[in-house]
Amino acid sequence: MDNRMDSPFRHVDENESYSVASGYDSQASRSHDGVPSYGAPSEVTTDTLHDRSNSGREDEPQLTFRAVGTGLLVGSLLCCSNTYFGLQTGWVTMGSLQSAVLGFGIFRVLERYGITSGLSVAENVILQTTSVATATMPLAAGLVGIIPALGIMTPRQNPPLGPIVLSPGQLLLWSLGLAFFGVFIAVPLRTQTIIKEKLRFPSGTATAKVIRMLHGGPNLADELDGPTDSRRQLLPVVEEDTEGMGSGKARPGEEEQQREVHHSSQRSLRTRGSMDVEERQPLMRRGSAPALCLSGAASLARADSTFGVQALQQLESEGAEDEGEWARAWAALLWTFAAAAAYTLAAAQLPWLRSFPVLSWAGLPAATAWGWELAPSMGYIGQGMIMGPKTALSMFGGAVLGYGILGPYARAKGWAPGEIMDWKTGATGWILWVSLAIMLGDSLTSLSLLVITSTKCSKGGSEEAERERDECAPIPTSWWVGGLAASTVLCTAVMVPLLGLRLYEPAAAVAVALLVALLAVRALGQTDLNPVSGVGKLSQVVFALIAPRQVVPNLVAGAIAEAGANQAGDMMQDFKTAHLLGVCPRAQFAAMLLGSAVSAGVSVAAYSLYTSAWQVPGPDFPAPTAEIWLDMADLVNGGELPEHVVPFCIVAAVVAACLPLAAFFLQRASLRLQLEGTQPQNVPQGRAWRRKLLTAAEVVLPSGVGVAVGLYVSPKWTIPRLIGSLAEQAWRRADSRSHKRMMVIVASGLVLGEGTASIVTASLRAAFG
Repeated sequence: MDNRMDSPFRHVDENESYSVASGYDSQASRSHDGVPSYGAPSEVTTDTLHDRSNSGREDEPQLTFRAVGTGLLVGSLLCCSNTYFGLQTGWVTMGSLQSAVLGFGIFRVLERYGITSGLSVAENVILQTTSVATATMPLAAGLVGIIPALGIMTPRQNPPLGPIVLSPGQLLLWSLGLAFFGVFIAVPLRTQTIIKEKLRFPSGTATAKVIRMLHGGPNLADELDGPTDSRRQLLPVVEEDTEGMGSGKARPGEEEQQREVHHSSQRSLRTRGSMDVEERQPLMRRGSAPALCLSGAASLARADSTFGVQALQQLESEGAEDEGEWARAWAALLWTFAAAAAYTLAAAQLPWLRSFPVLSWAGLPAATAWGWELAPSMGYIGQGMIMGPKTALSMFGGAVLGYGILGPYARAKGWAPGEIMDWKTGATGWILWVSLAIMLGDSLTSLSLLVITSTKCSKGGSEEAERERDECAPIPTSWWVGGLAASTVLCTAVMVPLLGLRLYEPAAAVAVALLVALLAVRALGQTDLNPVSGVGKLSQVVFALIAPRQVVPNLVAGAIAEAGANQAGDMMQDFKTAHLLGVCPRAQFAAMLLGSAVSAGVSVAAYSLYTSAWQVPGPDFPAPTAEIWLDMADLVNGGELPEHVVPFCIVAAVVAACLPLAAFFLQRASLRLQLEGTQPQNVPQGRAWRRKLLTAAEVVLPSGVGVAVGLYVSPKWTIPRLIGSLAEQAWRRADSRSHKRMMVIVASGLVLGEGTASIVTASLRAAFG
């Protein structure tokens, strides 16, 4: 199960919507009439764009030892952090933007002291690609969900043995068996979705823009929010000889400084010219497709996701302020990192710092028993700052619904007689089924809309797609076909003797995973949402027909589907970044494989460390997604639901299924208004009022998956995320300038600080008890 389901890029996009609806300007890529404006370039041929952008692509190193090594280092840190947060709440991060910024900053410092030259654009792409492949393995290998689920099975679910606990060596084999086929799946999907269909992949696009800006590309104001009369003009392509390395010439006295600072990366500015056009294309040509296609692409109306936009703003500096801005940014990162790490280490030694039962102090001890306590986790506060108010409020609403209404009601009726936090007989286990119903309802509707709109949108565009060319030498078909076959053989060779599966079961699971990955990648390309949670559950339903009444094969099928969808989705975001920046895929493909191979060992080491220091599942690391996977596997193989939960599940699933439909039509209406292209002074009053109403409706419409997460995660983990989100909004309103420059830096420092300190804490606890 993937709790990156609402990615950080979407979340801060929600920040922007929330800010506008709340009456103040986010100062992001939003026009003065309140609707995002990305420009609509005139007709231009792809041949011209490629001829102008590829003149230097092959003459610079891409797959270098220092880029790969630094990517492995940063990715390993993120991998451990993802294992920590994943085992607590199931939430992980891809970390592409953080990796690119950290990698650039590291080499910027080394260059300043004369140790080495600065990082080039191509090297930064390889660095963040390697880092992402390394960082996300805890999820791809099922270490935060499937593996704990195998360890809590009962003899009824896995007769006669019951739980399956794998040794570190067996876990390494398991991880290697799942580590590669998602990478191979991504290769043919790259050609279809990026080269031909030009799906946006917002996170990959935002990362490309951040990298381009870091290495001296056009500034944010010129690129995203320039003068109104120029928004429909084609932006100039940055060439090697461009004076000033930005939009226009450098100011007097700055040229020498820019050359000194960026001398090692100027040659990398010969990036793909189509980034300036492709990423500013209107979502569709007016009148060229059915109205239904509008709603299918509607989520792309905010595809310049404002997490990337804000990161650009926070890191952007001009002229003489450049070094000062970087010094302040790194100081903020180090101070927040140190503060989060110090608090985490102190809380490990002083248990009273871990949580504060404020409601017990107020005379409501019963509320504390339901998880309503304040856990001042710096990492979760940082996550809340990034995810934005819509998701944070949805999660908090889910917590209120589950631990304030449904759970107490079920317990009072005697339907959940066990301990409150017991996953089997307690209220937590009872409301878990409501959470699962919400996820299934939301996912089924979303995937259905995706299939319908993808079919509609694909008609009429194939002729233009066939004319599209990719100037890079493609990854040979024999590489990915042979690699997919070899990884399937490896997966089968590992799973059959390790878990006693039949020979055909892993191969069948891989076939299901291919379909799952296709759906996930298309959803990700359009919405920046990888629906791993939903498609993973669908794979369990399908596999229940292939191997009925067998829980272990069902869990393995879920693990393979999750690995394929997760890895393919992450790789597609990276492929999109490289495509926009002119980095050829062969070097990137090698970096993906290397990062995945190394991460198999790093993630197993991190998992073994945390499980040796704490009980998993347990009070500190409940691994809630393990219960979801196991309950779903049990249900589709003849298990029984808790008493009286079915009516609540039906209502929850129906309501959740309506949420994507509501968003579907709201976004279609908003996109239609946007594509009309009228100036605000020419918009009738009724239309302006309608636009404001649509914006407000999109803000208040809850996230179904966010509500589901709030239902299965203890409120003590949701409250700090809400605090972080509210603090971020207050900061935005109080000082928008410092917020733009420092928010993502501060939030990343908090998350990385707690994640890193957890490694130290776990090591000490494992060594000394």
